[in-house]
Amino acid sequence: MLTGHQIGADLFLPSMATQEFLSCLSKLEIETVAAANGILPRPTGKATRAAVVDRFKTQRFVYPAATFALSQEELTKLAETQAGIAGTNDDESDVAIDDEAPDGPTEADEDPEDDPALGEAPQAGAASPSEQMAAE
Repeated sequence: MLTGHQIGADLFLPSMATQEFLSCLSKLEIETVAAANGILPRPTGKATRAAVVDRFKTQRFVYPAATFALSQEELTKLAETQAGIAGTNDDESDVAIDDEAPDGPTEADEDPEDDPALGEAPQAGAASPSEQMAAE
């Protein structure tokens, strides 16, 4: 949709003021289209649709939901996104550098078998405590 908006794809859409296209819309939506274009609603949806088709005989009508144009909400969101991207590229001071991090291995990096607080590492081939209990 963004690409369609940028190249003006809406200008290449055909007129949608046809019985075939407008018959896909609900009566409420036809009345909304009619009101937005200065056409008074008729007693039936079919009559209102015919009035819309008649109104746009010589002009091009593109149903607003079928366009590639961005809504005001989408344009605002796009502008905020672009501003955020531009802001992160301009200012490198946002990156935190941890000068207090140790250069060497930390306690978490050490092998638990070498830690005297954890007791001795089990010997290869020795029975685990659960195996010893099962043997008794």
